[in-house]
Amino acid sequence: MFTQELDTRGATEKRLKWQQKRPTLDRMFASTSQRNDDGLRASYNISLLIAKSGKPHTIGEKLILPAVEEVLKTVLHKPAPDIIKRIPLSNNTVEKRIDEMSSDIESFLCNYLQTTHFSIQLDESTLPDNAALLLAYVRFIMNQEIYEELFFARTLVTDTKGESIFHVLKDYFIEKAIPLSNIISVATDGAPAMTILEFLDTKDKILKENLMKRKTDIAYLTDLFTKFNMVNLQLQVNSLNLIKTKSILSAFLARVKLMKQNIGIFSVPQLSQTSCQEDDVSTYVQHLNALYSDFESRFEDILTKVIPPWIINPYGDIEETNIIIQEELTELSSAVAMIGANLRFGTSAANATPNATKVFECHPGGAAEAALIFALSAMGMAANLALMSVILANKHLRR
Repeated sequence: MFTQELDTRGATEKRLKWQQKRPTLDRMFASTSQRNDDGLRASYNISLLIAKSGKPHTIGEKLILPAVEEVLKTVLHKPAPDIIKRIPLSNNTVEKRIDEMSSDIESFLCNYLQTTHFSIQLDESTLPDNAALLLAYVRFIMNQEIYEELFFARTLVTDTKGESIFHVLKDYFIEKAIPLSNIISVATDGAPAMTILEFLDTKDKILKENLMKRKTDIAYLTDLFTKFNMVNLQLQVNSLNLIKTKSILSAFLARVKLMKQNIGIFSVPQLSQTSCQEDDVSTYVQHLNALYSDFESRFEDILTKVIPPWIINPYGDIEETNIIIQEELTELSSAVAMIGANLRFGTSAANATPNATKVFECHPGGAAEAALIFALSAMGMAANLALMSVILANKHLRR
């Protein structure tokens, strides 16, 4: 009797366990939903890693998913397709995930700044297409810790003056409903200059006057570096050769010479707006003389390079000591005359131009000598010029 009761109890327990473990419709949907949620969470986490690494969005679909599939098949011995298809990482999906996360971060940051005081730093940068970009960083205290975050990045449409920067900042604060009164300090380009002057007004007036006198130095260096930047931009083009490089450097030295002769007038506009003393003018003239001499010495090989006239104008008068090159230039001039005649009589430029190219292919003497002139790469020229500008500016400021 007792044994029969134990058997009955054991069968009942087995039946209950089976009923608890058997698949039901609710459990099947719950399991599928959980797996999909895990795949979605993995998609967001991987998108965050891609954003932090700065890699292209396509890396998720092209590299990460194949790597995960290989690990699942080789190491874990699990069916990879069922898991991979639950982790969407296409280019558009990754971009959407990153935009959603950045929007959440911006909303959280703006909501927090609405109720707390913070410091802000403004910095103006330039994009490769010469567009001006305003970057704003904020520093604040949250949970007894100091945080520093990128606040926003906005394009400056008109100019980079202080008034334009303020309007962009004000419009953003109005858009996000952040009171301007929450700002306790502002730094521009890393240092609040006017705050320093106000501090010196109460602590050291003599030092403040000396700083105000050095305003002429800043104006002079501004004019000088404007010309440096102009030359740097001209030396950063892709189609640069020795002829163009020599022309750019010669023009720069001519501008330096003109700047020295007309110091304080139109050639130095910023300096002309300040009250410059005679001692300062003498110092600037000496500095320009040193600059002129240093440039002549550093780029002597380029400035003294003799460019044959026939390279600049191969179709003009032929005055070349090399007889072979004279013959080739004569034939080239004839080919150009034929091209002009063909164009006048309706032949397309595409069909007429290769004739001149064939002349150089058949007569490599002139082409080889011209290649020696055009082959010189001036990629390092801009770097040398920038280095020179820094060295000379430091030399001037140490005096």
